Amino acid sequence: EDLSFESTLVTLPPLHLHVKSSPSALVGEMNLSLHTDTTTAYAYKPLHLSVTLEGVGNLQQTEPFELNIPNATVFAEKPEYALELTAQGYRGRVTQHFAVVAYENYEIPSLQQPYWSLSKQHIERLATVPLSVTVTPAYRSDALLDNVSKEAVPPHEEQSWILSAFALFVFGFLLGRYLRHPWIERIFLLLYRIDAWLWPKHASKASQKSHDIRRGIRHCRTPQALSVYLIATDSAIYDDIITALELEKISLRAAKKEALKRTETV
Repeated sequence: EDLSFESTLVTLPPLHLHVKSSPSALVGEMNLSLHTDTTTAYAYKPLHLSVTLEGVGNLQQTEPFELNIPNATVFAEKPEYALELTAQGYRGRVTQHFAVVAYENYEIPSLQQPYWSLSKQHIERLATVPLSVTVTPAYRSDALLDNVSKEAVPPHEEQSWILSAFALFVFGFLLGRYLRHPWIERIFLLLYRIDAWLWPKHASKASQKSHDIRRGIRHCRTPQALSVYLIATDSAIYDDIITALELEKISLRAAKKEALKRTETV
């Protein structure tokens, strides 16, 4: 079916917009808050906290916050934007998460965010309240292990073990030295294994510990994970490696290689 229509040209008058300058990059009405579940932490264990900026305005232009704490390592995530566009501008919140690792008490400083208030027509400076965090010292590795002193073993029992091991060793040595027969050699091998069982090497515990630490170093997939693992293992031995990782002066591969060289001394 044909439709008849007539085109009409309509001319709209020009629309002039006057954009006012603002002394702040953020404009609107906003609130700033700091959230954390606790103000106590264990040494080398991360304390999680978050900063939230919410309200109405150009929140999409919010810059990431920087948290500087002396004698502590701060891990910061990228800001998360939960915004919707309304007639008054963007409405919602911007949240940034942090994790702080330290070995002594510290204070979370006040975070500040200036913005231009449309209702008051001047600069408003938002600020969070400083928080003091109490850090519980970490236990030393020697305090976590049960050290059995020689006095705990009866002298006569210890002497009996030594004499038995020595006698078995001498007997096996004589048999293997002067009697060359297949079944004599088998007896010698069996006595050697019994001697090794009766008189184990104490260095095996240190070797197993070194093996576990080396395996943990290899399993770290990020520089932050390696830094925290080395701090918890022995911060004194790996101090320069930890510092280089925090300042991003060394790659993850090079840090692992250097840490593995020092693991024998742990």
